[in-house]
Amino acid sequence: VSNGDSVNKNDDLATVDRVTLMQAISDVQETMDYLREEMEKAKGESSTDKITAQRAGTVKAVYAEKGDDVQSVMLKKGALAVISLDGLMSVEIETDKDISAGEKVKIIFKDKNEVNGQIKSYLDGVAKITFEDDNYTEGTKVTVTKNDGTKIGSGKIQINSRWNATAYSGTVSSVKVSEKERVSSGEALFSLENVSSNARYDTLASQHRDYEELMLSLFKM
Repeated sequence: VSNGDSVNKNDDLATVDRVTLMQAISDVQETMDYLREEMEKAKGESSTDKITAQRAGTVKAVYAEKGDDVQSVMLKKGALAVISLDGLMSVEIETDKDISAGEKVKIIFKDKNEVNGQIKSYLDGVAKITFEDDNYTEGTKVTVTKNDGTKIGSGKIQINSRWNATAYSGTVSSVKVSEKERVSSGEALFSLENVSSNARYDTLASQHRDYEELMLSLFKM
């Protein structure tokens, strides 16, 4: 269906692709297996630890430095580092213009630099536009126009698909990545020392519960 369509009770609104759904289930299962292994290690682990990337991507920001207290960085930034998973930035704009998902658009920065973008979705008057990241800074204001120059609106850009590297205790003993660096799944990002094993176990257990709920939702789907 599209915006403005009339529908009747029990009409199909969407279909689920079984192949990609099963891949999502497989991915979640792999993550749950990894979390269980880490939980076993955390039961008797020493006071050192490492933070690894859970998905491949590009390092967008590194907030923690050697010697930093993990809790202080987390309270201030919400993450030790941020990874962009798909290499895209996005901006959401409220608009009443005649646009549709899939339409090509122009992203215009304050310095008049223009890049190509695409309307990813348009629902309830809010358009989400994505475009290739070229080391842009989150929070930068841009204007979006149609290819004929019609202004759609303005907004602040953000990482389209992000993963935050987190921890909740310890001190950063080494930083193994830098901004713009491409990382693989499982690659080490930080080494930590003076880590509380109880805090790490609790964090892993909480993450595992979240993935259990996600897995249940996928199976229901």
